Amino acid sequence: MKSEEKKALRLFFKEKRSKISLERRKEAEKHLLDDLYPSLVGYSGVLSFASFGDEINMWLLNETLCKEGRLLLPRIENDSISIYLVSDIKKELVKSTYGILEPDPKTAKKHSELNIHCALVPALGFDEYNHRLGYGKGHFDRFIHKLENTITVGVGFKEQFVGDPLPVEEHDKKLDHVVLF
Repeated sequence: MKSEEKKALRLFFKEKRSKISLERRKEAEKHLLDDLYPSLVGYSGVLSFASFGDEINMWLLNETLCKEGRLLLPRIENDSISIYLVSDIKKELVKSTYGILEPDPKTAKKHSELNIHCALVPALGFDEYNHRLGYGKGHFDRFIHKLENTITVGVGFKEQFVGDPLPVEEHDKKLDHVVLF
């Protein structure tokens, strides 16, 4: 039953997010850099994500972290997430089979998940209990379980928040924080 509920919620959040205006998106992007970046200053390894489709635009933040030598990005390998240190966004990313830019294992350096100090996590929706609704493949859910000593932060638009609790299954893990712009 929960999987059917999640499926319906995914459609709801995808449609809601697709209707966010360009002006609102630019406002959120500015706040992302102005408000989130300062809280990341003390972390030497920051796992971010490559914005895809109509997700919040992480590229200015990612470029800043990259210039500082702190940008870690995920890559799907054998149906799980591997982490890479990216030192050149323009040269070290390739499109995945999902159409998402990921680190190229030929040019980016593989990084231990033990050295991730903060993980910025995407989702379709978030609730007040810091639960997230992902895209349904379970990649981040499985990965987050490995990050025992890492601060996990859901990042997205204010429009992705829902006041009612999201359906949660045994494999779902709540985040430490959710920051919406």
